[in-house]
Amino acid sequence: MEIHSCPALRQANPQLGDLAKVPAGALVIVPDVPGVQTASLPSLTGPSADVIAQLERVLAGAKNLLRQAAASQAQESDTSLSLVKNRALVKVVKQTPGLQSRLSEIADAAKAQTKKMADDEAAYSKGLAQLKKDLSSLIS
Repeated sequence: MEIHSCPALRQANPQLGDLAKVPAGALVIVPDVPGVQTASLPSLTGPSADVIAQLERVLAGAKNLLRQAAASQAQESDTSLSLVKNRALVKVVKQTPGLQSRLSEIADAAKAQTKKMADDEAAYSKGLAQLKKDLSSLIS
């Protein structure tokens, strides 16, 4: 059906008089026209079992990756803290006054990093748990 042969369409959309001037993505109003039947839309269903299973695997992978990252970060912090407490290093630092405050800064930074990682892991875990719950609700 051409636009010129449908006065209702032309009347609802005067901008369509010259199609060459209509920008891409322009909104068009489609009026109800007596005698014209519309096609019904197919009913929408939830995602397939395969999609759900794949998403569950992705979530499990993300959770494992999060645990590995947290464990790696904790190991780095533990290593920094154990080095700060190393007797030989402490002895050398005592002989160099400028390094003593730096050693304290490193210890404080390692402790803060450990706490931040634990907080981040808890927040991300909570988010992943919510995603899993939301995914489960799609199934039922």
